[in-house]
Amino acid sequence: MAGLPAPTSCCCCWRRGRVRGGGAPAGGGRRPAREVRRRGHEPGGGAGTGSTGHGGAGEHGARGSRGAQEAATDGPCPGPIWVVGIKYSDDLYGVRATINVYEPKVKKDSKDLSQSGVLIYNGPRDQKEGAGACYSIAPSFNGDSFARFHVTWRDAKLHKPCYDHTCPGFVQVSHRVDLGGRVLPISVYNGPQYVIDIFIFKDPKTANWWVMYGEEKASIGYWPSSLFSHIKENGNFSFWGGHVSGPTASSDSPQIGSGHFAYEGYEKATFVRNIQIVNNNNKLVTQNTHKYLPGTSDKRKYSIDGYDVDNHVMHMYYDGPGNLV
Repeated sequence: MAGLPAPTSCCCCWRRGRVRGGGAPAGGGRRPAREVRRRGHEPGGGAGTGSTGHGGAGEHGARGSRGAQEAATDGPCPGPIWVVGIKYSDDLYGVRATINVYEPKVKKDSKDLSQSGVLIYNGPRDQKEGAGACYSIAPSFNGDSFARFHVTWRDAKLHKPCYDHTCPGFVQVSHRVDLGGRVLPISVYNGPQYVIDIFIFKDPKTANWWVMYGEEKASIGYWPSSLFSHIKENGNFSFWGGHVSGPTASSDSPQIGSGHFAYEGYEKATFVRNIQIVNNNNKLVTQNTHKYLPGTSDKRKYSIDGYDVDNHVMHMYYDGPGNLV
């Protein structure tokens, strides 16, 4: 299964989303999901500036909330890529987000997939390196249409997308967190909403890239710095949102998120909130609003809406039916 898209996949035919007033995401072998309690129409609270750091191993899960098209990727999921979300360019030492979990429709036996997550990248166009985490629906690879949690990366040595333990490299420190495990519960359209928390950052002492899961930031594992050349020091590009890819992703484009358009808002459209970065002082901060670019590679199929900064963190809705309404 291919990992989250390389930055070059996000740049072609990128169309800006639109800012809307009013509602924004409400805060608030399995990956348990965390439920989000509705508090009006805002992306509930979120951490402000704070030091990063990793603790001991812990279980991870989703928590719930009520209330550019380009050429083929390497690996077993060849085909075009469509993306929707927020891109950000700067010197980056980590990325964080709280991601709404759905199980979008993907055509069976198509080798297509739909993923939502976060990533951080660096390197020249033909040598991109990066690390990410996501939930993915890939029936042809998993044998089912469940949302499953994965870590993904690309390094300069292998020059291909890797995930979980399909390639040597990722060091898992907690086996209470099964990579590839099913994420539960799943959000319900116009009903209870569930989220997962993902935090990826560079340890300033070891230079390893860590990934943590859950509101308590439980350590899953790390990518040793020796894997990388270009992202060894820092990332220079990040992405929050969803993407679809595969051999029939053009004609039978999978859904992203709830499969509805972003303008429908809370409890109907998928959201990402608590969007933050780690700066060169090892602090979680809100992005410079002049350096982020929300958009979609095909506004007929996927959309982004309601992106804004609130309570010191960024949030957005992103979603789309593709061709599988």
